[in-house]
Amino acid sequence: MENSSFFEPWVGENFHTGGIFGKKLLILGESLYCSDCADCGVGKAHKKPYDCWTTTKSIDKILNDFENTGMYKRTFTKFEKAIYGNSVDKDIRNDLWNSVLYYNFVQISLNESRKSPTSQNFRNSDKAFFEILEQYRPDGIIAWGRRLWKNLPGGILWEELDKIEIDGESERCGAYTLQNGDKVKVMSIVHPSWGFTPENWHPFIKLFIQKL
Repeated sequence: MENSSFFEPWVGENFHTGGIFGKKLLILGESLYCSDCADCGVGKAHKKPYDCWTTTKSIDKILNDFENTGMYKRTFTKFEKAIYGNSVDKDIRNDLWNSVLYYNFVQISLNESRKSPTSQNFRNSDKAFFEILEQYRPDGIIAWGRRLWKNLPGGILWEELDKIEIDGESERCGAYTLQNGDKVKVMSIVHPSWGFTPENWHPFIKLFIQKL
């Protein structure tokens, strides 16, 4: 099945069976940063098709060249720790990312790590996002970042769900309805790159997955 995504998702080899989670989990990043292909994406063409940074390349490097990953490595290690509740080794990291689908919502690259996608960048990426949901049919989505959460598409396919509550703290959840009527639950977390404490998020992520 073809879709209009420019940056194809990373599909773990065990995603379709649920892998270590027993559920099909989509890890949803916000956007991709690449100084070599700024503004490359939906409706445009790669200027350097073999050199451009992509979603799949980012996970491949995490798994196969971890020590030379660069600054974004910290984002992934914090999220891994939030999933497991403690630090992970190479084997556990391999199991995790081969159990999930990883996809960046905004389908146009940005050339600075602190640069924000525009509202139009988000809306231009809606169609590809829904196609990914229909193609892979995840059970749940963990959305990285409050800005991404606020800019996820709404409409008739979206519904707000009861919040996840733990020890007086709560986190928002929602769901998308697929064409066959199945629900894809979504939870928002703070983006792991900034202001993110893995120990605080572990119980929320664990409970969210349990409820899928």
